[in-house]
Amino acid sequence: RYIAADADAAGATYRVGLLVLTAVFFFLFLKRKWAATFPEDYKLVMIGALMMAAMYVLIPISTVIGDRLGYYLIPIQAMIFARIPFLPIRRIRAVYSALPYLGLLMVFVIWTSFSGLFQQCYLPYQTWIFGFPENARFTF
Repeated sequence: RYIAADADAAGATYRVGLLVLTAVFFFLFLKRKWAATFPEDYKLVMIGALMMAAMYVLIPISTVIGDRLGYYLIPIQAMIFARIPFLPIRRIRAVYSALPYLGLLMVFVIWTSFSGLFQQCYLPYQTWIFGFPENARFTF
């Protein structure tokens, strides 16, 4: 359905890219420490990281398929991010702990700055985040 319909998910490359980077980060820096510290969920995270890495292969086939399947892997990605501070990392623990969130913040800032979809869908609400309109009235 997604391949024949010629559908496209606009930000799929970036969202799947974040999943792939998380998987690479896990395999290169966290895998052994995770197995020793959290053996009860090591298999789940290992399978999730393998699936995150596999999403890269789906993007050329269909961005929609890669994007939709990637949404199911975000909880495992969040679990990896949340447990980094509890891993036995001796050097630069603060950098390891902050790096995923700095990366997500960077993607968010880039998205809010350059996305036409963001400009069209979120800015018209004119919330306190982006500034109220000049003629806004507040009654309590």
